[in-house]
Amino acid sequence: MHSVLFGRRSSWVRGVLVCLGVVAVGAVLVLALAVDYRSGVYASALAPQVRLSAAAPFLVVPVWVLRRSRVGPWVLAVAGGIAGAVSLGCSAWMHVATGPQGSSAGRADAYTLFEVSALIVVLALTVRHGAAWPTAVAAVVLCAAVVVRPVAVEVSENSLLVALFCAFAVCAALVGALGARLVAVEHRRHTEQVRLEQRLAFARELHDFVAHHVTGVVVQAQGARWSRRPGRR
Repeated sequence: MHSVLFGRRSSWVRGVLVCLGVVAVGAVLVLALAVDYRSGVYASALAPQVRLSAAAPFLVVPVWVLRRSRVGPWVLAVAGGIAGAVSLGCSAWMHVATGPQGSSAGRADAYTLFEVSALIVVLALTVRHGAAWPTAVAAVVLCAAVVVRPVAVEVSENSLLVALFCAFAVCAALVGALGARLVAVEHRRHTEQVRLEQRLAFARELHDFVAHHVTGVVVQAQGARWSRRPGRR
């Protein structure tokens, strides 16, 4: 009874933490989107590239409901990789559109906080729930997309600092997602081991019960046969 209550309490706490995490991530994304709009990034010369790259992370949203199905992890990893590839393509498009020298407006346009934040969230979700091999490829593409975006237009001291900060954020997301994935795998392995031990114990008890019952039946049958012999009274 205590273990059941403990399991329910742990599940309830886990659900509350997940809800708080979703709210916090949503607040960060909304704040980043507001900052981008306030800076005029979606009305600048690079607005087409910025809007397309900002829409790329939403590829993960439709397939999120499939994550628990058989093909869900593969589809999620592929969607994450496509989102990173679209972002990298838009970064190259920005570099070509602004020319080799760039401009101050172009450098400002490259710092899209919403897209960088959304790609980091997609990276964490992909590493946590995606299939192993496609997730490895998608993680590389997403990491490159996040780190390259600040230096997409021009490499300067400020853009390198922002890229370094993005690299730290990517590393933190990777460590957290990998840790959560390993914990989930270990929990699943422990659960399977407990179930296997319970099945073995039940099989032993059933074997002992059946053996005892069969032995009793055999003894009774032998006793009945002995009592029916002609020489016995």
